[in-house]
Amino acid sequence: AVFECPPSLSGLARRMPGAPEIIDAGNQPPRTEGFDSRAPLASLPHLLQIDPAALPVAPYLSSLNAGRTVADAVSGERKFRVALVWRASDRDRRRNMHVREMLSPVVEAGFGALSVQKETSPEERALLEDNAIIDAGRDFSNFDDTADALTGVDALISVDTSVAHLAGAMGLPTALLLNEPGDVRWELGRADSRWYPCMRIFRKAPSEPWSRLLGEATAYLQELLAQTNESEARDTRSGLERFAAHDYALAELHFRKALSKLPEDPRLSYYLASALCGLGRLLDAAPHARLAYQSDSSNGDYRECLHYIVTNIGANGEPDEFLALPGLDADPIALVGLGNARRWRGEFEASRLAYAHALSLHPYDLFLQARLGTALLCLERYAEATPL
Repeated sequence: AVFECPPSLSGLARRMPGAPEIIDAGNQPPRTEGFDSRAPLASLPHLLQIDPAALPVAPYLSSLNAGRTVADAVSGERKFRVALVWRASDRDRRRNMHVREMLSPVVEAGFGALSVQKETSPEERALLEDNAIIDAGRDFSNFDDTADALTGVDALISVDTSVAHLAGAMGLPTALLLNEPGDVRWELGRADSRWYPCMRIFRKAPSEPWSRLLGEATAYLQELLAQTNESEARDTRSGLERFAAHDYALAELHFRKALSKLPEDPRLSYYLASALCGLGRLLDAAPHARLAYQSDSSNGDYRECLHYIVTNIGANGEPDEFLALPGLDADPIALVGLGNARRWRGEFEASRLAYAHALSLHPYDLFLQARLGTALLCLERYAEATPL
């Protein structure tokens, strides 16, 4: 089988489990030799007599970038983060609303918001800026960009447009706002979707304002938030119980589940790092410990965890790989730990360089001066060590 699709979708399509050969539409003539049939994608359920109960269950599309990228800047504090799309293509303007209509209930609910609307107008960009909402969609060039942004949010509110389908296929909770009569794929009178179990559909008559649907959609997202918080607390409790019982493998699973719901919670990053340390997986623990420490460098537990990792990681011959982790080469605590690891392995010059780098970041820190002095003594550079 060969699947011909728009170039903007081909990256996503190629990452589908069991994907056939993918070719970009429009770049080459249709292939006919060696094939028994050619059919539009939307006709396949009928042609193949697919039972609706056997439809593939989302998620089956994924982001190329598994990290939280653009959406990391939505809010300095942890909020339930919602992506917004208020306008579809101009071929059916009944689907569209004004951006102001969508922003008002979302901002009032206290959600962190991110626009994934493509091709925003100057007026729309001004309203987004006035409400401190990032206009991520203006930089999108294909659906991989959209998927990357959706990876960094907790839910989507959207009118009937391609982004709603993408979010549904990624398994992202989605509130779909429909101005009846809707597209045939949404069927009649359903509040759910047979295509996307993660989707809730809100419908209105053509004469109705959008405000009722937005109110219902916002209430739905608040329910999701309450469920997320309850689920996170349950996973955290279970993780702490397993950690106390020295069952670090099961503790890791619980902490990862909790962290997937509250990714910016430094407490959960610290718990996960601690469980990974218990398993001896220091390189895996390092990024989580660093996130916790960078979010609150005054927390003694976070500082001690990171220091433990960087001090002991050298025993496995891994300090260079550790230092290559983003941000650690500018972290004095990490550099001190690296210097300790180098010194204990007898690599005194490398140890000196790590301490000197840390001291360059905090020139008046007496502790760092003492560490550098120790390295210089190990190198028998007594004249340089004495002033320190």
